[in-house]
Amino acid sequence: MLVLRPWLKPCVVLIACGGCAESGVDNAAVAVLADAGMHDASSGPFPGDSGVPRAPDTHCVTASFPAEPLPVELLVLLDASISMAEGNKWDAAVRAITRFADTASITGLSLAVSAFPLSLGDECKVNRYAQPLVPMQRTPDVASVVKQAFLEQLGPDGQTSPVRPALDGSLQYLRARAETAPFAQRAVVLVTDGLGNRCDTSDDTVLTLAAQAVAGTPALPIFVLAMPGGMQQSFLDRLAQVGGTERAFAITPEQGAEDALVQAMQATRERSTACAFRVPTSPDGQLIPSSVTVALHTDPTPQTFGLLDRPERCAGETWGFYYDDNTAPNLLTLCPAACNAVKASGAQVTLDADCLWKID
Repeated sequence: MLVLRPWLKPCVVLIACGGCAESGVDNAAVAVLADAGMHDASSGPFPGDSGVPRAPDTHCVTASFPAEPLPVELLVLLDASISMAEGNKWDAAVRAITRFADTASITGLSLAVSAFPLSLGDECKVNRYAQPLVPMQRTPDVASVVKQAFLEQLGPDGQTSPVRPALDGSLQYLRARAETAPFAQRAVVLVTDGLGNRCDTSDDTVLTLAAQAVAGTPALPIFVLAMPGGMQQSFLDRLAQVGGTERAFAITPEQGAEDALVQAMQATRERSTACAFRVPTSPDGQLIPSSVTVALHTDPTPQTFGLLDRPERCAGETWGFYYDDNTAPNLLTLCPAACNAVKASGAQVTLDADCLWKID
């Protein structure tokens, strides 16, 4: 369980407790969890359970599983319009992206890089932006490819910033990857100093894309890194909000643009890993989906996240979680309120199952 104590790193724990009375688990504790929103397995199967009767020779055992954080895939979408050549913005962005790609300490991260506008004649073609200049590859191996792309292909010489087709194509690329490798957290990281008006780019068309991206399956958040000197900070904040990431990272000259960009990209990676986990599996027994709760044990009073039968029930301030499939779940996702609590704690996530059904 997650216990936030000064000498321990906090963590999130999955507690599976079907048939816990037989294994000595305090029934009062089970009642507390039930009051917090957990389904009581003794009262019948959860709507997501198979409903298959449990054999009399099953019993509840403790199992421990290593943490399985989902890998993160970020597509950096870089503004290469002529305004990025002003005030050292382009050079700072290039150095920051290269440094981020070359960070060996970041495990489970893959990076792709695209830029807009493309060459004249292709700048409005969505399908061209669905093919990044640097395809998705793990860090730090991708760093050499990124460096080469910046040397040979990229430079701030485009006259406009056609964000709409560039963002649309980038989202198509990430959706295509999700079809073949579903278990990853993916997001777009837009680095820009403002929108142009070419290729049907407008506030409304870009915001519509962002809303569809974050509401779709898979959900694809859009992080916005707003470079200095732009005149559209309020709109970029709105784009980030609609894209599920609260507000844009404002990069100011006083911060040192390169360092600020690296810090912002590190933050996007951290925020992408906080709220979704693989459901643990074991060859030694069967984990009953309805018996799982997520407990955040803050001092002095633990917080419990109850299982919800669908993500729509996360509305408001509900501290809960839901599965990708209630019958045979592979992925567990925290509701936004629970997710924000984990982020605020700076929690290192571990997954433990205290109770699973084992057949002798």
